[in-house]
Amino acid sequence: MIVACGGLPRLVGLLSSPSERVRRTAAGALGKLALDEPSRVEIARLRGIYKLLYMVANGSEDERETAANALTNLARNDRNRQIIAEDSVEVVRKGTKEKGIPIIVGLTDDGLDPGRVAGAKCIANLACNSGLQEEVARSSGIPPLVRILHESEFGGKESAAGALGNLACNDDNKVLVAEAGGIEPLVSLLQDGPISGRESAAGALWNLAMNEDNRVAIPQADGIRPLVELLGDISTEAGKEASAVCLWNLACNADNRVLIAAESAIPALVRLLSHGESKVRKAACGALGKLALLGENRKEIHRHQGTARMMEMVKDPHGTEREVVLSALTNLALSSHLRTAIGNAGGVPPIVEFLSTGTPAAQASASNAIANLVCNAQVKDKIMEQGAIPLLMVLLRGAPEATAAAA
Repeated sequence: MIVACGGLPRLVGLLSSPSERVRRTAAGALGKLALDEPSRVEIARLRGIYKLLYMVANGSEDERETAANALTNLARNDRNRQIIAEDSVEVVRKGTKEKGIPIIVGLTDDGLDPGRVAGAKCIANLACNSGLQEEVARSSGIPPLVRILHESEFGGKESAAGALGNLACNDDNKVLVAEAGGIEPLVSLLQDGPISGRESAAGALWNLAMNEDNRVAIPQADGIRPLVELLGDISTEAGKEASAVCLWNLACNADNRVLIAAESAIPALVRLLSHGESKVRKAACGALGKLALLGENRKEIHRHQGTARMMEMVKDPHGTEREVVLSALTNLALSSHLRTAIGNAGGVPPIVEFLSTGTPAAQASASNAIANLVCNAQVKDKIMEQGAIPLLMVLLRGAPEATAAAA
């Protein structure tokens, strides 16, 4: 109703009112209206972003918080993220002009807790833009977020974890978060508090664990057990996915494969192979595939019916996680008794099918799986019967280098 009656220009105009109460009320209203995409676009067109940034830079603590919350919703739009980053406003107390990201970072650094948390939420949305991830780091935005993890209540910690997780999509930022001491408080949040905060921490650690050094630091901070706990019924689908992918990344480290299995992760991950959400199944299968590089883990996966469940998944022509399952089966086939199990369960036809219908990555995985399976004479005969040799020859002649090498 407000938008239809032409209320947006009026509200943006009120951001310049001499009354703090009026400015704050207008900013709050714009923040709520900015939950709607057309309103986000129109508020930006009316130069509302500039005025909200001015409030963050120069207003009272209440104004700064309210304006930052409005900018958080406006920053759900990528064009608005760019406008926030590029707009320059006067910072009266400094006598200089600053762009939007340093202003928001300043709020997380020197504001009171409600304002700091609002700034962290805004940074989380800004960091959905890969270029702005670097800009936040250049503006020294990571250390204040880590301090929020140490000092704030759980809601603030959750917001800071979300921001750090998005920033850690950038490889350099993965290092900077660790150097700022971010891993330990993220693990602390993972261990205690509301489920939403624990899941936010798991999401941040998911990205951080893509760095080799961080894969060592996270277990040293006792991060494996709480990740395994989130695989259970206490978490949402998003939490299960985040925890499983984090364990997947951690399992790229050979020592971690032992530590993860010791925390009873394998039965929990196998249970997730039957989860209703494809993303969760894919994440669980990816983690099991990495864990299967260790012989004892292969036995444990098979003992908990993981092999049988993966066979069902790889046979499903509509399964979106089949390529990840194929990689996991490749590693399971490193064990002689599992080659037999895969062959007897009808695993050869769908694996051979990938040689002709899969993506280059799937074709390479299928070739590697076949290389392991042919070590069993009976399974080798089944592979030959399925016509794998001509398909492998085709890959050798015309496939990308990695696929040809696997073939």
